[in-house]
Amino acid sequence: MHLLFNLLLPLVISLLASYVFNLFAISYYLLYPASVLIHLLLSATLFFIYKKKLNPKEYTQLLFGSNLIKFLLCLFGLIAFYVIDKAHFGKFSLHYLVHYVLFTIFELNYLFKNIKLRQAEEKHIN
Repeated sequence: MHLLFNLLLPLVISLLASYVFNLFAISYYLLYPASVLIHLLLSATLFFIYKKKLNPKEYTQLLFGSNLIKFLLCLFGLIAFYVIDKAHFGKFSLHYLVHYVLFTIFELNYLFKNIKLRQAEEKHIN
């Protein structure tokens, strides 16, 4: 349930934020669902990895490694979009960066709660 919450809530907030951007012409761009889909798939993949490989002793390494990989993949995606469509890059990038921040916040929330839960389980077992 916690996993579903941390995937669906940023999805809904991201869609609402992009809707507001488009509604008030802050950054009108109709292909923002592509950005949401990219971040949703990336976050779902990382959640799966966290669920399978989460070890409280390797917490720092996992946190920095996963966030660095996600950042680099997202940066590569942004650069690729710039090369493909320079005319709409500014509009797309605002949506893309907001989605990145929202999904990352909820990813970290999920990771921190899982670490605490696993640490509590280890203490209870020992």
